[in-house]
Amino acid sequence: MYGSAMMHIGTLVVIFIHYDLMCSLKDDVKRITAKEGNTVTLRPEVHTLEIDAQILWSFNQNSKDSKIVNSQVFKGDINTEYSGRLKDRLLLDRNTGSLTIRNITTRESGMYRLRIISEHVSSWDFNCTVYGDKNLCVFISPVPVSAPNISRGHSHSNTKTAKSRTWSGAESQSSSNTSCQVLCSVKNDREVSLSWFRVNQLISQTSSPDVNTTLSLTLDIDEKDNTVHRCVSANPVSNDTTYLNITVMCSSMNHKDPSMSKRQYLIFLLALCLSATIAIVVMAIYLKKKRENNSSRCTAHSLEESQYADVKHCARTKEQNQDVLQETEPTCDTIYSGVVT
Repeated sequence: MYGSAMMHIGTLVVIFIHYDLMCSLKDDVKRITAKEGNTVTLRPEVHTLEIDAQILWSFNQNSKDSKIVNSQVFKGDINTEYSGRLKDRLLLDRNTGSLTIRNITTRESGMYRLRIISEHVSSWDFNCTVYGDKNLCVFISPVPVSAPNISRGHSHSNTKTAKSRTWSGAESQSSSNTSCQVLCSVKNDREVSLSWFRVNQLISQTSSPDVNTTLSLTLDIDEKDNTVHRCVSANPVSNDTTYLNITVMCSSMNHKDPSMSKRQYLIFLLALCLSATIAIVVMAIYLKKKRENNSSRCTAHSLEESQYADVKHCARTKEQNQDVLQETEPTCDTIYSGVVT
C-alpha cells in the first residue's frame, strides 16, 4: 500500500518535471502573416544547431496535428522526409532549422510547431495566418516593399555582418586579398525584413521596429565565389529581390583604393606638366638654334655673291674749268669698292 502510493507520487513528480521542462524550453508563439501565393519562411531563433540534431516540424489545424518534416542523421547521412499535402512545397534548412513554404494558400493557415531534439528538447510555435486578395486590405496595409540596393560596403556599428557559408554550414575560406564586403540596404517600413540568401539558403536576416531607419545588412564573400547570392526585402504584402553581381561589385580592378587613385592622378598630372615644360624648352632652344643657323648661312652667302664695279673718278684741269669747250683728255683714277647685293 505504502509502496504503491510512493510509486504514484514518483510518477506525478516525473510528469511535472517533464511538463515544466517543456514549458521552460518553449518560446512564445510567433505570429506570421502572409499573402496567398507568396513564399513564407518560419525561422526559429537558433544560434547554434548540433549536426546530429533531429528536426521535427508539425502542422496543427482544427486541433488536428500532422507531421510534415522529419530530418535526422543516421550513420553520418542526413535523411529528411517531407510528408502531407505540403511536402512538394517545403524546404528545410538544417543549419538553422528554418522551414520555407512555397506558394502558400489560405488552407495553410494554422499553428506550426518546431522541435529540435539533441541533448535537450527545444520547441517553437508559429501561428501563421494567410490572407487572400479580397481580405488582405482589411488586415494589412497594401504597401509594396521597396527593392533592396546592393553596393560595396564597409561594416559599421549599427549594421549586421554575415559571412557566406557553404551548404555544409562551414564558412567559405577566403584570403584577405580576395575578401569582398557588400552592403544591402532598403527603406524600412512596417513588418519589413531584409535577408541575404546563398542560392536558397538563408545566411542572415535583420529587421527593425523603427520605420524611420534604413535596414542594412552586410555580407563578407570571396571574390572568386561564383555561387548565386541574392538580397531579399519582404513584408506580408510583397517581396523584392536583387541579385549580387560579384564580377561587377567585387572585382579588384573595379574597386581600387580611392586614396591610391587620387595619388596616381596627382602623379600623372605632375608628370604631364613636367613633360609639357620640357617640350616647350626644347622647342625654344631648337627655334633659337635654327634662327642662328639661318643668319650664319645668309651672311656667308652674301659674301660669296659680292660683285665689284669700276668707278672712275675724273678730275678736271684748270684749263677745262676756264674753257669748257676745249677738249682735253681728262685724267682718271680707278677705285674699287665692294657692292653687296
